[in-house]
Amino acid sequence: MKILPSRRPCLRALFLATGCLTALANTSSAAEGALHLLNRFNDWPWTGGNGATEIRGSHPLPENGGTTVTFSFLNPWTNVDVSNSASPSTSGATASTFGVTTESGLGVGDSMGYFNRQEQFSLKASHKIAIKELQFDEYTGGEVVHLGWTQGGTAKSLVLSLDLTPGGRIKGKDIVNPIPSTTNLVVDANTSLRITNVGPAGTDAGRLRLIRMVTVPVFSQTPTYTTQGTDAYEQMFGVNLAGGDGTSKGVPGKLNEAYHYPKRDGMDYFNSKGLKLIRVPFKWQRIQRVLGGPLSAEDVNELDRVVTDAEDRGMKVILDMHDYGGRGAYKIGSPEVSLENFKDVWAKIAERFNGRPGIYGYGLSNEPNDMGIYSWPKAAQAGADGVRSKDKHAWIIVGGENYSSSSKWIEANPNLNVTDLEDRLMYEAHTYFNDARSGEGYKSYEAEYAHPTRGVYLLEPFVRWLKQRNARGFLGEYGAPTGDSRWLTILENYMKYAGANGLSGTYWVAGAWVDNSSDLNSVQPDANYTIDRPQMAVIEKNFAYGYVRPEVIVDNRQATRSSGWTSSTPEPFKRRST
Repeated sequence: MKILPSRRPCLRALFLATGCLTALANTSSAAEGALHLLNRFNDWPWTGGNGATEIRGSHPLPENGGTTVTFSFLNPWTNVDVSNSASPSTSGATASTFGVTTESGLGVGDSMGYFNRQEQFSLKASHKIAIKELQFDEYTGGEVVHLGWTQGGTAKSLVLSLDLTPGGRIKGKDIVNPIPSTTNLVVDANTSLRITNVGPAGTDAGRLRLIRMVTVPVFSQTPTYTTQGTDAYEQMFGVNLAGGDGTSKGVPGKLNEAYHYPKRDGMDYFNSKGLKLIRVPFKWQRIQRVLGGPLSAEDVNELDRVVTDAEDRGMKVILDMHDYGGRGAYKIGSPEVSLENFKDVWAKIAERFNGRPGIYGYGLSNEPNDMGIYSWPKAAQAGADGVRSKDKHAWIIVGGENYSSSSKWIEANPNLNVTDLEDRLMYEAHTYFNDARSGEGYKSYEAEYAHPTRGVYLLEPFVRWLKQRNARGFLGEYGAPTGDSRWLTILENYMKYAGANGLSGTYWVAGAWVDNSSDLNSVQPDANYTIDRPQMAVIEKNFAYGYVRPEVIVDNRQATRSSGWTSSTPEPFKRRST
């Protein structure tokens, strides 16, 4: 992507932080910002690595128009006196170096990143921070760490037993350990949080590896966030209205038998909930029946109807080619489906919808994967060029390889750098919260090793990648199951983190043919749109913190959100006056 820093700032969103972390432990009365993760200690923005005496990174945070905080791990020690676990002493300790593994675990004294008994290191930040959570690897049970810090000029300490605490998780040798709710752990700016392994003696019992720390910047006043820039970015959240992607009865299949496009009842319902962005999946083989040929009139007319319905309600649509980096069995760039074919179809779609106020953007291809010898970055550039040849305004939305997985984004997309001279391009990631990251076949919350910040953990690699490139981001799919309210806590923390970091998104899934009994992620309402799904209580909240929602518009009639939802299907539709 062409980076034009003078045209827009880093990812930011207007966000009132009051209550931001109510689902997490350790909430204080201070004005806290958004969650921020310290991890991947051998990647950007960290400098240092194996053998260093300091590992430092300048981290761009989204608060107050952009806040840069420098975090430094320093003062690694060995041979610390831990005979009194409540008061470790470095008086006779030995200065050491840091070790960082390829998995980005952090430790002291060796290249494997182990953090053994009688070892200590410190964290210093240039801004006041709260510590919310620690994650360690190599957990075997019974490990103990001592935390010492300065808060309001007063020395504080905590002996933390790494056992399963409320909100925590143990999976194999990996433990997520929230700071107890009884401890308000806020570290003064430019002072040290000292972490000492005071665990029991033994071959393996005292060995750990720091994988991740969850922190929050603390401010004297409630921070604000903004997404504004000269690219006219509009941060929005909404849902996927599936149907055009259906394949159970074949592709292309017959319209309204094998597949369908969103109907007005569904648009009315989600509009009434303040969800103004609709992602509409479709298949390439339906929109263009013959490669290089004209667009299918019946499919384009249906999509035109959807866009018109959106415009009548003050909503916007993303046209999403739901084809996994190919067309049918063939990948883009192959002899059967050339880069020029991909450019051609997107030029024709963009030409048809150019200038429509109901178009938010074009999703080039859903979840590219298994590209083999064919290059997704080259394919994405071809699709983007096709769009821009006909539409200079709408957003181009580029998914990532490995099914656009947010947690695998950095490893899967080292060369994804699409150029758009209009500087209106965003990258699309997907996140699901079960252990398989698929959003299907959920087991129980415990069996999935879930915890309240799992969604933030999974999204952070994508957010980090965007910050490094000063790029815009979009979350095309994310979902949480019903049956256990703790999944909704994960969803809400995820959406708060996304909103604070300036992302837009569409929840998966809704649609008239979605089966709520089999798709636990579904937010398609029950009983003819009269009963909300449980997830709606979360996703209807305003996470687009820089966006003031307009009044709900139904058939050119204005109604407040509190007036409830009214189907307009029996009445003729009128284009909303502009």
